[in-house]
Amino acid sequence: RERAKEREMATDGAPLSSGRAKREVKAVEKLTVDQKEDIEFVVPKGEGTPLGEIENVEFKINKFAGQSDELKTLHRVCFGKPGAKLTIKKNLRKFCGFAGGDVELKKKAELLKKMDGKLIKKVLEVCDLQLSGTKAESIDRLLAFLSKPEASGKKSLVEKVGEKRKAAERKKGTTQSKKSKTAQGKVEKKKRPKTAYQLYADSRRDKVKAENPGASFGELNKIMGEKWKTISDERKAKYVEQAAELKKEFDAKEGKAPKASPSKKAKKEAEEEEEEEKEEAGGDEDEADGKEGDDDEDAEEEEEDENEEEE
Repeated sequence: RERAKEREMATDGAPLSSGRAKREVKAVEKLTVDQKEDIEFVVPKGEGTPLGEIENVEFKINKFAGQSDELKTLHRVCFGKPGAKLTIKKNLRKFCGFAGGDVELKKKAELLKKMDGKLIKKVLEVCDLQLSGTKAESIDRLLAFLSKPEASGKKSLVEKVGEKRKAAERKKGTTQSKKSKTAQGKVEKKKRPKTAYQLYADSRRDKVKAENPGASFGELNKIMGEKWKTISDERKAKYVEQAAELKKEFDAKEGKAPKASPSKKAKKEAEEEEEEEKEEAGGDEDEADGKEGDDDEDAEEEEEDENEEEE
C-alpha cells in the first residue's frame, strides 16, 4: 500500500490509469424483422353459381386432395396462381366466374394452351364437364364454364354413390342368406332319420365285412343290397317299423304332420313281394335250392337278431 501511495505521489497525485484511452460505449440496437402485411385474398364476383353450390363440383372438390394437380391447376386458371394448401378448396368453392371480360379470357386461353391436354381433361373432370374432344375444344368448353359456372345437369354423384352402396349391401345380404340356407340344409340332411335298408346294413356290415375281407366299400354295399332283397318279409317288416318310428320322432321334432301309418306301408310292400314270389314260383330246381340256402341264411340272421335283442 505504501509503494502504491509513493507512485501516486510521484505522478502528482494523478492515478496511473488516467493516461489510458477509454473505450467508447456504443448503443445497442435491437434486431427488428420487417413483417409483411397479410393481404386479404379477394375472390372476383362473377355472374355464375359458386362452385361450392354446384353439387357434383363440390363432390369432386372434396374427393381430391388440396395439393393435387387437378385443384392447383383449376385454382391457377381461376385466380392466376396455384394457391396455398389450406385455402385452395375454400377459394374454389367461392369462385363464381371471371370478372375481367374478353381480355382476361384471352390470357386464360394462352395459359391453357401451354398446359398438357391430359391435365386439362382432369380439370374438366373436376368441373363435371364432358371429357371427349380435342385440346382446343376442351379449352373452349372449360373457359365457357368458368366464365359463368352452372350445373351440368348430370345425375347427382352423391345419389350414384348411395345407390352403389345399397346395391353392394343387398348383394352382401343375399350372399349371406344363401350361405346360411346352405348351412341349414346341410345340418338338416345330417339329422334325417335312417331308412329300413340303412338300419339293416348297419346291423350286418361287420359280419359281411368279416366274410369278405378284401371287398371295397362299394362292393360291401352291393352285397348287403342283394341280401336285403332276399330276406324274409317278417324280418324286413321289423326294419321298416324301426325306420318308421325314427321318421315319426323326426317329424315330431320338426313339427311336420305325420304321413301314412307304417303298418300300411309294411303291408303294401309285403303284398308286392308276395306277388313277385308267385311269379317266380315257376322257376327251375336250382332257383329252389338257392331259395332254400337264402332261407337258411335268413334263419341264421333271425337267430342272431333274437340273441342281440336278448342281450
